[in-house]
Formats: sequence, structure tokens, C-alpha cells
Amino acid sequence: MSPGDGLVDGTDTPLVLAHNGLIRLHILQSEELTRNELFVVSLCFWERLDGGNRVMSSSMTESTPVSADELFQDLVLGFRTNPENAVTSVEKSRWCSDLTNGAGVSGELCDRLVNATAQQFRDDPALELTGGFDSRLVAALALAGGATLKRGFTIDVGEGDDVDRAREIASALRIEHRVVVPVISEKSALEDAFEFVRASGWRANCVNYGWLPSVYRTLEGFRTAQVGGVGGEIATGFYRSPLDRCYWMRGFFPLWCEWRVNRPSRVADRLYRSDAIKGFRSRHIDNVSRCFGLESISSETEWLDRCDRFYRDQRIASWAEAALAGSSRWYEPRMPLLSREYEQWAFEVQPRLRERKRQVNLAKECLASSQGQLAALFGARTPKEKSLPRRVRSLMNRIGLRSTTVPPVFSRYATVLARIPEFSRGVLRLARGEVGDLGLNERAIQSALCNPEQSSHELGALGTAAMSLGLIAG
Repeated sequence: MSPGDGLVDGTDTPLVLAHNGLIRLHILQSEELTRNELFVVSLCFWERLDGGNRVMSSSMTESTPVSADELFQDLVLGFRTNPENAVTSVEKSRWCSDLTNGAGVSGELCDRLVNATAQQFRDDPALELTGGFDSRLVAALALAGGATLKRGFTIDVGEGDDVDRAREIASALRIEHRVVVPVISEKSALEDAFEFVRASGWRANCVNYGWLPSVYRTLEGFRTAQVGGVGGEIATGFYRSPLDRCYWMRGFFPLWCEWRVNRPSRVADRLYRSDAIKGFRSRHIDNVSRCFGLESISSETEWLDRCDRFYRDQRIASWAEAALAGSSRWYEPRMPLLSREYEQWAFEVQPRLRERKRQVNLAKECLASSQGQLAALFGARTPKEKSLPRRVRSLMNRIGLRSTTVPPVFSRYATVLARIPEFSRGVLRLARGEVGDLGLNERAIQSALCNPEQSSHELGALGTAAMSLGLIAG
């Protein structure tokens, strides 16, 4: 297939997406199209030579059957790693030797970041106001750039603190605000999941994301474009841990994989036969090690930087890319924190200075002349961002003792899907090896289908694999 053939919507009109057009990806050139650098690795955007709209190729909609090792990573990680994404990560970062401070942000870069974010609100899209730091930072940058925020919404997945905070912020900023509570219907659940997974390039977890189309239908007429905070955590040391001074040393890497990268349970292990699990785990650790360029790490500072770049080059490039591609079937996503300006700001300081507090300082710097807006976004609640139970869970996550709780909507959706005969039959056919031996334990998977609320993520990964292999139809 040549560039430009078979666009996503099947017509001659290109499907226009807007992820700020700054996602790192090198694609083929042709007479009509030019090379463009983008940040999400497999999201195929092209830019016309005359500077027109970027369009997505059909490669995201073609069926790409999952391999046995990819399924294992979907189960234990929630995304698929690719060492080829980490070409820049294995090079020695410039600041490891010559950057000693730089807690601020250069004025020129700050201006570019503010302007790039404000530009995303040029035609009054809706702000996805989750209540978390990243969406608030997007709002602060947009307001600093002179944008007018007119409407926003929050999806209530059953975690009330963030929803309450979003309501307070919207009220203080006088934004028209909607709270959408997902309504899961058994009648449309499988069709919605299949459609989202297909639009994602057969990679998004069908339980974690399959319920979103029902939300998107609720928002029809309220917005056609949506600005969000995806990518913000590249600046916050997502994989940071108090044990980092040990993890970078030889021999400790498998512990880091187990405690900081893999999902916080051994449910995935139980879904495999005993004769297969050791080989899958060994290949998984080797794959992640190659993504890190582990053999070339010589200091704790370099280790911390690789952790941040692993989050950007692997988790964001795989998880976010699939989720955004799937969502673009229903609306136009705009993610200014995936821009090159934000990436440059995130990585212009030493790893130890990359933390949430720096995001707040950036907002304060940009909104220094608008104290009312700053207080609305990062005001009195900021010191109490997390209740005590959430603070405890956060600390446990940092040291590897992670909670296995998931948003209630995931458990509800998994329960609905597991009751649909076509879904459960397809997952069991996958377990039986009807399309090839994947090393799965059929009895354990049957048990997971009987207790879906305890295995929502795992059933989602298995369901996605079954869909990609033609065992479940929409």
C-alpha cells in the first residue's frame, strides 16, 4: 500500500485528526506527501506539502493478529514494548554530564508551549476536565495564551474525588460543564467494544476502553473536538521509586520490571500453563531490557532518565496511540501535552527535577497575572490533592506494593461482556489454541470468565486478541 491509499473512512476525503501534529514517527514520502515527525510511534499521520491537514493512513484499521509474546505483554504490562521505539533513549542524554540546574523554563519555550496549547482551543472544543493535574495544566496554559474555555466535561468512572474537583474548577472558571456517567447496555456492549478495538488498530484493551463509545454518543452535539491532558506524566517521573538507587545496578532489573512496570497482580501468570510461563517471562524481561538499553547505563541519573524515556517511548507510544486512534472514530482528539514544546520542557532539566510540583510551578509562572484563574485551578485544594487512602496507595505503588483496584466501570463492563455468549466463546477458543498455541491455561480462563470483576484487565486483553484473530465478531 502506498501512502494515501485507503483512508480510514473509506472515501476520498481524508479523516482529519489533531494530536497537535507533533508525534515522533518517520513515514514514507511520496510525490504528494512529505515526511513529518510525530510523537506517537505508530499513529500514521501525513502532512501535505502545502501545509494542509494531516490525515491518518488505513494501516490502523487493518487486522494485525496478536502474537503470543504481544498477548503476554498486553496481560502483564497493558501495552506492547518495541525496542525500535527507543533509538534515542539508548544514546547518552546531553544533560547527564553538562546540565546541573535549570529548575525553571526558558521564556521562549514557555511562550511557544502556551501559544501551541491556546491554539488547540481556536474553535471552541470541549476540555476533558478529569480533575487531575494534567487537564488542569492544559487549562492553565490555554488561559495564559488568551484562549476562552467555554465547555468541558468529566467522565465519572466511579472515583468521586476527581469528579468533585472537576465540578469545583468548572464552576470557578464559569465553564459549561457536564458529568457523564457511563451507561452500559448488554445490547450494545460487544458491538461497541469491537468497534473501538478495530479503530485502535486491534490493540486497545476491549474492557478498559470498549465502554467509551456509549459516552461519546452521549456527548454528540456537545462537542466535535476535545482537548485533553494525555502525555502530561512524561514530565513527572512516572516510574520513579525510592529504590531507584538499587534498580539500575546489575541483577536488579527483573525486580524493577516486577514491581514498577508489570501490572500489580499475578493474575496473568495463572492464565498460562506452567510449562509456558517461564519462557514468556524471560522474553518479556529481555524485551524491556533492550528498550532501556540496559547494558549501557552507568549511573543512577542515567537510569532515572531512561525510566522517563521508557514511559514516553513505550507506554505513551503504545497505550496512548491506540486509545487516541480508537477515540478518533467518534471525535477529533487534541493533546497539547504530546507536543514537541511540552516534551522539550519536560526533558530540559535533570531527572530528579521532573515532578508534579514543576507542573504547578509552570502554571503559576504562566498565570502570574491571573491569580483568580490560578486559584481556581491550583488553589486551596492543592495541598490535599489526595485523601489519606489514596496517598497510601500512591506510596505503595512507588515501592512496588501496588493496589489491584480498578475503576468500577471496568469491572461492570467486564461482567457484562462475560455474560455475552459470543464473547466468552471467542475467549475460550483462544485459550484452546484454535488459532495456534499461545500457552494459555483453558481452565484458569474459564474461571476468570466466571469471576470477571476480579480479572477485568485480563479479560480485556484476551478479548482484544480474540477479536484481532477473528474469533469474536462485532
